[in-house]
Amino acid sequence: QVLVRQKKKFQKSKTYKELLPLLTGQGMIGTDGEHWRKHRRIAQPAFHKKYLATIYEQKRKVVDEYLNGMLKQPQPVVWNHEMTMLTLHVVTQALMGEGIKGDAQAIHKAMDGSLNFLIQMALNPIVRATERFTNRRKEFYRQKNYIDQLVDSMIATRRREGNDGRYDLMAMLMTSVDEETGETLDDEALKSEMLTIFLAGHETSANAMSWGIMSLLQQPETFARLREEVDAVIGQELPSFDQLFQLSYTRQVADEILRLNPPAWAVGRTVLESINLGGYDIPEGVDLILPFYHLHRHPKYWEHPNAFDPDRFSPERMDDIHPKAYLPFGSGPRKCIGNHFAIIEMLLILAVVAQRFDLELLTDTVKGQATLTYRPVSDIMVRISPRRA
Repeated sequence: QVLVRQKKKFQKSKTYKELLPLLTGQGMIGTDGEHWRKHRRIAQPAFHKKYLATIYEQKRKVVDEYLNGMLKQPQPVVWNHEMTMLTLHVVTQALMGEGIKGDAQAIHKAMDGSLNFLIQMALNPIVRATERFTNRRKEFYRQKNYIDQLVDSMIATRRREGNDGRYDLMAMLMTSVDEETGETLDDEALKSEMLTIFLAGHETSANAMSWGIMSLLQQPETFARLREEVDAVIGQELPSFDQLFQLSYTRQVADEILRLNPPAWAVGRTVLESINLGGYDIPEGVDLILPFYHLHRHPKYWEHPNAFDPDRFSPERMDDIHPKAYLPFGSGPRKCIGNHFAIIEMLLILAVVAQRFDLELLTDTVKGQATLTYRPVSDIMVRISPRRA
């Protein structure tokens, strides 16, 4: 009802519309109406599966080099931190066609610090009411300015050098034309969408791979089965783009990771006109939360909902899944534009980890925190070593 059938009676919640633009500007993630539709039309071709195939080689190279480097680090590693850094490198390469220029740790610190400030604003009314009088605001804008200057520099360099021979998301966003108006993105709009991709493109993927490796290592037989498939389909070479989509069981694992611990755990909507939902009268102006996390674990729709069971997504059982009970990327016209990008990244990382590593999970349990994303609140410690057999 909210996301599809009566979507015109709702808009992005106040939290998204008021807070996220402080960091990303007027990008797709925090806007509505014709502004959002125009940006979506311009950006959509860059995220089509066909175009993502052209930038896959760059993504594969980053994953290969970063995971190899993890073997050289002191053991054990903080897995969730490593996945955050890896996905930051991946999204930067996908955007620019080249690696991070500058201090990756500083970029991560600025992105994470800015996001945490917005999270505190969203969760704590006292912080929101008093933030203008505190040093938190100054620190937020210091971090935001650092990120803004970085992206401004990327755009200026690309405008100067041009896009000839470039196959990356920035080139696509710069040259894509709105088929209805003939307009393109100016530099400010381009920056907003690049910041949105930076934020959404590494935070959510990092959380997915953090929760995912923990679930896999808690069930060694599941990881062994995934590894068997990777060995049979790919061997020890880096997977090609087409080979990723032959990994049927690995895809089931990815789907189950996103079901059990969806990084995009909920979306918010504001009611534009009074409506009846499920027998309840909802007045205009009310903010609604649609919690996908709870939907994905609802016993009405899922057998043993808290168990990690990739076979629930097997061809034999797919018909048992209600079409609206699994929404890791949302639904309707505002379904996540990066859904294909995210799945490709997950399959690639899972496959290469299975090829390269033996892993030992040293953390028994980790609690999750539902903020703008669903993230682990403490370190996931993993000892990694070269694969023996």
